Amino acid sequence: WVDFRVDTTRYRKRSPDNTQASAKAYEGLLRHRLAKGEPIGGASASDRPMAPRFDEFAATWLEPYSKPNHKPSNYAGNVVRVRRLAQHFGPRPLDDIGTIDVERFKADRLAAGLNPATVNRFLQTLHKILQTAVDWGLLGAVPKMKTLREPPPPFTFLSPEECERLLSDRHDPRCHEMVLLALRTGLRIGEILGLDWSDVDFDQPIITVRHSSWHGQLVAPKSGKQRHIPMTTDLTDTLGQRRKPQGLIFTGWR
Repeated sequence: WVDFRVDTTRYRKRSPDNTQASAKAYEGLLRHRLAKGEPIGGASASDRPMAPRFDEFAATWLEPYSKPNHKPSNYAGNVVRVRRLAQHFGPRPLDDIGTIDVERFKADRLAAGLNPATVNRFLQTLHKILQTAVDWGLLGAVPKMKTLREPPPPFTFLSPEECERLLSDRHDPRCHEMVLLALRTGLRIGEILGLDWSDVDFDQPIITVRHSSWHGQLVAPKSGKQRHIPMTTDLTDTLGQRRKPQGLIFTGWR
């Protein structure tokens, strides 16, 4: 339940979702409406509240839903996408957004030069925002959304000669180790920076990928699962020259 006072009037209404985070978000929306002189629905506690404005709800959605439920990198992307979505849909009530409005948003983003894959990420965030509103009892249904067809990404790779040229540059020993590690294992840069010496088994020899580094934070790898990768002889010998019991293998990088 949400129970609060504004001036001398008490407001007590059932939260759309039975969680503390949802109740706090709902109270914030109610207070915001009252501050603008807008009604907040009927007196019956069981009535569904009036659909909130998109820009208000989207901003509220970031903290109680996106931040605790998404990886930091995904949350950062949602912050950027919510800002653009709020600029487009603005103060429109959630239940005033239909399929035609979604199609107009897609056309607007394509006209701005975004590729289909980027537009689809916007649609995914928009769908999740509206679905959360449904789950919290603030919206009846999510309008239909059709994603754009994404062309297959280009497949590029280094030739053996290009690999050898990279490895021949030993000006910076740490860069050389990172390049060797990337070429021999296929690890992403974040996974390389997240490697700990305890992740390297020189006896097997294998590397266990447990983390990825994102802006200095250790998060789950992109797959969300640990995986084991065998090491080649040259990689084992190179890392073995400065092996330690524990600690990040590559420090001072972001």
